[in-house]
Amino acid sequence: MVPVTQFLALLLPICAATTILPPSPPVPTTTTSTTAAFLQFSPVDGAVNRGCRGSSMHDVGPGYYDEHAGMTSLDACKTFCIYQPNCTGIEYSGNYDGGRCRVWTRQGGIEVTVALQDYVCLSFNTTLPGGTRCALWQRVEGDGSPEHTDRYKCGLVVPNDRRLLMV
Repeated sequence: MVPVTQFLALLLPICAATTILPPSPPVPTTTTSTTAAFLQFSPVDGAVNRGCRGSSMHDVGPGYYDEHAGMTSLDACKTFCIYQPNCTGIEYSGNYDGGRCRVWTRQGGIEVTVALQDYVCLSFNTTLPGGTRCALWQRVEGDGSPEHTDRYKCGLVVPNDRRLLMV
């Protein structure tokens, strides 16, 4: 075993010859924060057996929505809304036209409902940046029933003008 004094005598010349450099400046880092985008369908006036309207009970018309027949489910109607950049809500009935889906695009949204047997009225809100839409999503809250709010997390945000190939 080497005594401590001999060890230090050997180490001292090495340390004296070593140049100590100042610390180098930190390398700049870029942090990108991405806020998750969410989509939400909420019942309007309880949603079930309710028809959507604009600002009053009589405020309705084809200029307020795009109508699609043959929608087999409420979820299919929601999908049409999600792909429509200016969707403000949906009105759906599985009992008419093989499933009638009205994708509301009225700028003021759905403000009022009326009693309408076998229809559902849901408002739609999103936190997507302007000029974009969601191309891939997953339900993170809710159970798909019209009585409860459903919240979806967007997994792929694309520009509105981008066409998607569906196979």
